[in-house]
Amino acid sequence: MSHAAHPTRTDTACRNCGTPAPLAYCPACGQDTAPHPPTLWEFLHEFVGHYVAFEGKLWRTLRLLVGRPGALTAEYLAGRKARHVLPLRVYLSASFLFFIALKLGGAALQAGAPVVLGSGPVQGAMSAAQRQELLAEMGCPATGCPGFRGVVVSVVEASSSEVRRREVGARMLAAAPYLVFALVPVYAAWLKLVYRRRRMRYGEHLVFAFHLHAFAFLALLVGLGPGPAAWVPLIGIPLHGVLALRRVYGGAWWATVARAVLLSLLHGLVLGAGAAGLALQALHG
Repeated sequence: MSHAAHPTRTDTACRNCGTPAPLAYCPACGQDTAPHPPTLWEFLHEFVGHYVAFEGKLWRTLRLLVGRPGALTAEYLAGRKARHVLPLRVYLSASFLFFIALKLGGAALQAGAPVVLGSGPVQGAMSAAQRQELLAEMGCPATGCPGFRGVVVSVVEASSSEVRRREVGARMLAAAPYLVFALVPVYAAWLKLVYRRRRMRYGEHLVFAFHLHAFAFLALLVGLGPGPAAWVPLIGIPLHGVLALRRVYGGAWWATVARAVLLSLLHGLVLGAGAAGLALQALHG
């Protein structure tokens, strides 16, 4: 990079804090000391770096997260933190990439096949007979359907037109990252309950929860691909969860599998309730 593009400095004081800074970065605050205007690449790097862990240690983090289930959590809990991306940031990075990919592919999904539930696709307005048939298939009375199944029916009815489906889908997709993020601490609470005899602090369980959800987002990201890629999250997430639990918490294999199933059921119930809430909010928002 030429000196013409970067004018020579006339002083060695940091423009941010005033500390003597003769080198490229201020030793006190870390700000770049070059006086040149920022380039487009610097703008892009700053933007991506704010949302994604865009640094060299990212690759070391990913190798442990994907290649050795539970090892990243074990490293963090052992005090080896500086060499890896922090748990919250690796979670936000994976979440950001997944939901961006999902949003980019959302238009194609919304413009594709109609909603399918029960015996066949639902197109246009549902007639009374179609609604009763759907309720019967779901085991609900013809006069109404309280609870979660009623929410599903309401979503189908309200989303029967293509335009309405797009509106509801866009609202749910926009709120989904916040819902999942809010439920990560809940999953950590389930961990503390299931592994209460380990006498671990809640924060340690939260680290595991962030790492596990980060891997789930990466697996789901791969699952957005065509063909056999759809099987990656279906197989990878449960297998990774069991192996990670075994590495971090120890215990017999049968006990680990049993706890993994229990955790999946508990978290699935909470996630289902949250999804129902999102559906209601999207319908009436």
